Amino acid sequence: RSSYMILTIYIHDLNDNRPTINSVTPLIVGQFVAASNTLYVTRPTISSLDVFAVNATDEDSFGENGNVFFSIGLSVYEVSASGVVSIPSTLSQGPHPTQVFVRDGGIPQQSTAVSLDFFILDTPTLIGQTTINVTENTESDVILGNFTAGVTYFGPTGSATIRYSISGSDAATFF
Repeated sequence: RSSYMILTIYIHDLNDNRPTINSVTPLIVGQFVAASNTLYVTRPTISSLDVFAVNATDEDSFGENGNVFFSIGLSVYEVSASGVVSIPSTLSQGPHPTQVFVRDGGIPQQSTAVSLDFFILDTPTLIGQTTINVTENTESDVILGNFTAGVTYFGPTGSATIRYSISGSDAATFF
């Protein structure tokens, strides 16, 4: 005589790992300091309101324990379900620090955070005369005028780099 029984065994993953921040990537042009997750930009370079992408994973692989969810520490920022951090276009110059929190869906819930800092630097402003008229047949190597630019917020190094350029349809021909 014999008998048999089907025995189903469910193995549940313990939620024993907290999410891991794999990378923080700047999404706009600027000076990025990876060691501190700090991005410095001038207002004209802000072409997108998405400024950082935070990538995170969780080693717990079963069910909600391995899912990651993003939230933001400062209400002026927003973070998407995929970890893209956005700012409003109305931010003023200066520093704008925040934290992105990453949590899993397990019980008990595990979480981690990453600090981000977004600096909007002052846009250089020309001071004084901005147009110079030149008469035909003016000699070369003649000083035609002087330009001065200034900034009010200098950023992390206490200095600012200001670049000048000459533009126009025939600028390359003469300069």
